[in-house]
Amino acid sequence: PPPVCCLPMPPHAPSSSSPPSSRTLVWVYGTLKRTLPNHASYLSTSPLLSSRATTSTPFPLVVGGPYFSPYLLDLPGQGARVAGEVYAVDDGVLRRLDELENVGVNYVRRKVRVRVVEGE
Repeated sequence: PPPVCCLPMPPHAPSSSSPPSSRTLVWVYGTLKRTLPNHASYLSTSPLLSSRATTSTPFPLVVGGPYFSPYLLDLPGQGARVAGEVYAVDDGVLRRLDELENVGVNYVRRKVRVRVVEGE
């Protein structure tokens, strides 16, 4: 199965975490999280809605390739729940994320449910 990236969260987050209009909720893991290499270039201007959100369904998380990149295998129900962050991104940021991840070639982007930790 192809690796999964940049997974938009369905609109079931707490109402206090509603994204600004014309933005897409995106759950990210790996190098796009705060303090990691790709965050500053891709997400630093997007509102962080939760720094603690995990996938509701387990997925296998693999680290590999020449750059030791983390990626999820599209095998829902296997592996473990994966920790990430939820952002509200505009269309331009979403396009740039798709380009970074080479969506359609190296990765797929799909909707998954995530659990937002209370108080976020």
